[in-house]
Amino acid sequence: MIKELDESYYNELYALEQEIFSYHQKMRPDLFKEIPFSKDIYYHLISHDHYFIYGYFTEEQLVGVIYVNRRENIYYVDDIVVKDSYRNQGIGSELFRYIEKQALANNIVRIELDVWSFNEKAIQFYQKNEFTPKTIRYEKIVKKEG
Repeated sequence: MIKELDESYYNELYALEQEIFSYHQKMRPDLFKEIPFSKDIYYHLISHDHYFIYGYFTEEQLVGVIYVNRRENIYYVDDIVVKDSYRNQGIGSELFRYIEKQALANNIVRIELDVWSFNEKAIQFYQKNEFTPKTIRYEKIVKKEG
């Protein structure tokens, strides 16, 4: 079951975010120092009528989430997270299908997202769900922090 989330789901969302944050922190410790998901940020996001957070539930447990920001006629996916033990079961794809239906119903012309280049599983997942690369962003570190 997929439903829009409200403030009562913060703790469950935080637990999901911790799972994905630890992976990102391992891969890019220079960028991921602490989890950027406070209650204030969460409450701020859900207070906007252009921002949607949908959760995927198995029975009563939240096991997947997708964050969507409407920007004019585009849906921008800020994040999609599926609990480690529930991956490769079609949950992420089902969340994307749900967003696609919402997009069609709301005159959205495309869905966009960003992905870290080190996240090969996510890249494969997005390609499987018919996303195609739009831009590539490069960086050059000129000074090490610390």
